[in-house]
Amino acid sequence: MENNDKTKAKKAAIRTSEWMNQKPNPLPLFLRGQSVQVYRGAGWSAGNVIDSRPSGCIVKLKQTQEDVRVYDARCIRPT
Repeated sequence: MENNDKTKAKKAAIRTSEWMNQKPNPLPLFLRGQSVQVYRGAGWSAGNVIDSRPSGCIVKLKQTQEDVRVYDARCIRPT
């Protein structure tokens, strides 16, 4: 790895650790129909918000058309 690649990797690791160190609750409020990404076991999946509240959010995934409930702010992010 060159220095530039190492620097990019360090910056990405710092961003990830900052994201995971935020508090899990309350969730940010999203608009109905807003595009978001939801973290699932296999990685991030794209979807649209159906319902959003500080205690949880319901997202319809684009690929599988499933409704997913998210209760942790670290597992959802706007796109």
